[in-house]
Amino acid sequence: MDNCGRGATRQRCHPGIWSYWHANGQKKGEGVLRDEQPQGLWTYWYENGQKMAERYWVDGKLSGPDTEWHDNGQKAQMANFVDGKLQGIVMSWDREGAVVLHARFEGGAKVEDITEQPAATSEPAPGP
Repeated sequence: MDNCGRGATRQRCHPGIWSYWHANGQKKGEGVLRDEQPQGLWTYWYENGQKMAERYWVDGKLSGPDTEWHDNGQKAQMANFVDGKLQGIVMSWDREGAVVLHARFEGGAKVEDITEQPAATSEPAPGP
């Protein structure tokens, strides 16, 4: 899988497995194409070799967990997709690790912004 011709913009390795390369020779992306559509896990990297994203695809649509990182290695986003649309909790962080988005999505639409809500505690509420 890894000897796919460094320097090429896009190089077919084995039937169905594709690797893409940055001009500097670092791997840019890799995953399976079926019927010219991405399938399963695809992994993407920055030119510096740091992982950029892991995405799951079904029939060319994002479907499943989706994780992104900043080029400094700090996690940038965790999300979930169903049939190409955001579904469930999405968390995003800036380059220093501070939360910039914490929201719930349904069918691609944001239905709740959790970012500004106070954090839940495990302590019981005070009694009467």
